[in-house]
Amino acid sequence: MTEMKPINKKSKDNPDFKALQNKLSDFEDDVLPYLPSKEEILLRARQRQSKKKILNHFILSVVGFCMAIYWLNPSYQTLEFQTRKGEQKPIYLADGSSIHLNTDTKIQVD
Repeated sequence: MTEMKPINKKSKDNPDFKALQNKLSDFEDDVLPYLPSKEEILLRARQRQSKKKILNHFILSVVGFCMAIYWLNPSYQTLEFQTRKGEQKPIYLADGSSIHLNTDTKIQVD
Protein backbone atom coordinates (compact mmCIF):
# COMPACT_ATOMS: atom_id res chain seq x y z
CA MET A 1 0.00 0.00 0.00
CA THR A 2 1.36 3.38 -0.88
CA GLU A 3 1.76 6.07 1.72
CA MET A 4 -0.40 9.14 1.13
CA LYS A 5 1.11 12.55 1.62
CA PRO A 6 -0.89 15.60 2.67
CA ILE A 7 -2.23 17.42 -0.35
CA ASN A 8 -1.81 21.11 -0.75
CA LYS A 9 -5.37 22.11 -1.76
CA LYS A 10 -4.28 25.51 -3.00
CA SER A 11 -2.25 24.04 -5.80
CA LYS A 12 -4.41 22.05 -8.23
CA ASP A 13 -1.36 21.61 -10.42
CA ASN A 14 0.16 19.44 -7.74
CA PRO A 15 0.82 15.95 -9.22
CA ASP A 16 -0.39 14.22 -6.05
CA PHE A 17 -3.68 16.08 -6.28
CA LYS A 18 -4.12 15.07 -9.91
CA ALA A 19 -3.34 11.44 -9.10
CA LEU A 20 -5.93 11.43 -6.33
CA GLN A 21 -8.47 13.04 -8.62
CA ASN A 22 -7.87 10.35 -11.25
CA LYS A 23 -8.33 7.58 -8.68
CA LEU A 24 -11.57 9.11 -7.40
CA SER A 25 -12.98 9.79 -10.87
CA ASP A 26 -13.41 6.03 -11.38
CA PHE A 27 -15.95 5.99 -8.52
CA GLU A 28 -17.66 9.26 -9.42
CA ASP A 29 -20.16 7.70 -11.83
CA ASP A 30 -21.11 5.05 -9.26
CA VAL A 31 -21.57 7.53 -6.40
CA LEU A 32 -23.33 10.43 -8.15
CA PRO A 33 -26.78 8.77 -8.49
CA TYR A 34 -26.92 8.36 -4.69
CA LEU A 35 -26.10 11.99 -3.91
CA PRO A 36 -29.00 14.47 -3.74
CA SER A 37 -29.06 17.44 -6.06
CA LYS A 38 -28.64 21.00 -4.84
CA GLU A 39 -32.40 21.61 -5.22
CA GLU A 40 -33.23 18.52 -3.14
CA ILE A 41 -30.86 19.62 -0.39
CA LEU A 42 -32.42 23.10 -0.31
CA LEU A 43 -35.94 21.64 -0.32
CA ARG A 44 -35.13 19.37 2.63
CA ALA A 45 -33.57 22.29 4.51
CA ARG A 46 -36.72 24.39 3.97
CA GLN A 47 -38.90 21.47 5.12
CA ARG A 48 -36.82 21.06 8.30
CA GLN A 49 -37.04 24.79 9.01
CA SER A 50 -40.80 24.74 8.45
CA LYS A 51 -41.26 21.76 10.79
CA LYS A 52 -39.08 23.41 13.42
CA LYS A 53 -41.07 26.65 13.16
CA ILE A 54 -44.39 24.78 13.50
CA LEU A 55 -43.08 22.86 16.51
CA ASN A 56 -41.87 26.07 18.17
CA HIS A 57 -45.27 27.72 17.62
CA PHE A 58 -47.03 24.67 19.03
CA ILE A 59 -44.83 24.61 22.15
CA LEU A 60 -45.31 28.34 22.67
CA SER A 61 -49.09 27.92 22.32
CA VAL A 62 -49.19 25.09 24.86
CA VAL A 63 -47.10 27.07 27.35
CA GLY A 64 -49.32 30.14 26.86
CA PHE A 65 -52.46 28.06 27.31
CA CYS A 66 -51.13 26.50 30.53
CA MET A 67 -50.14 29.91 31.89
CA ALA A 68 -53.60 31.32 31.07
CA ILE A 69 -55.28 28.42 32.88
CA TYR A 70 -53.04 28.96 35.89
CA TRP A 71 -53.67 32.71 36.07
CA LEU A 72 -57.41 32.58 35.34
CA ASN A 73 -58.30 29.62 37.56
CA PRO A 74 -59.31 30.95 41.00
CA SER A 75 -58.21 27.74 42.71
CA TYR A 76 -54.58 28.66 41.94
CA GLN A 77 -54.85 32.23 43.20
CA THR A 78 -53.70 33.29 46.64
CA LEU A 79 -55.51 36.24 48.20
CA GLU A 80 -54.38 38.14 51.27
CA PHE A 81 -56.63 40.24 53.51
CA GLN A 82 -55.78 42.26 56.61
CA THR A 83 -57.24 44.77 59.00
CA ARG A 84 -55.60 47.52 61.00
CA LYS A 85 -55.93 48.13 64.71
CA GLY A 86 -59.52 48.96 65.58
CA GLU A 87 -60.87 47.84 62.17
CA GLN A 88 -63.27 44.96 61.56
CA LYS A 89 -64.08 43.80 58.07
CA PRO A 90 -66.32 41.13 56.46
CA ILE A 91 -64.76 39.30 53.49
CA TYR A 92 -66.87 37.42 50.92
CA LEU A 93 -65.04 34.77 48.95
CA ALA A 94 -65.74 33.52 45.42
CA ASP A 95 -67.03 30.16 46.64
CA GLY A 96 -69.81 31.90 48.60
CA SER A 97 -68.24 31.63 52.04
CA SER A 98 -67.55 34.66 54.20
CA ILE A 99 -64.95 35.58 56.79
CA HIS A 100 -65.23 38.26 59.45
CA LEU A 101 -61.81 39.73 60.24
CA ASN A 102 -61.38 41.18 63.67
CA THR A 103 -59.02 44.01 64.57
CA ASP A 104 -55.32 43.74 63.58
CA THR A 105 -55.81 40.48 61.65
CA LYS A 106 -54.12 39.11 58.56
CA ILE A 107 -55.33 36.09 56.54
CA GLN A 108 -54.10 34.38 53.39
CA VAL A 109 -56.66 32.45 51.33
CA ASP A 110 -55.43 29.82 48.87
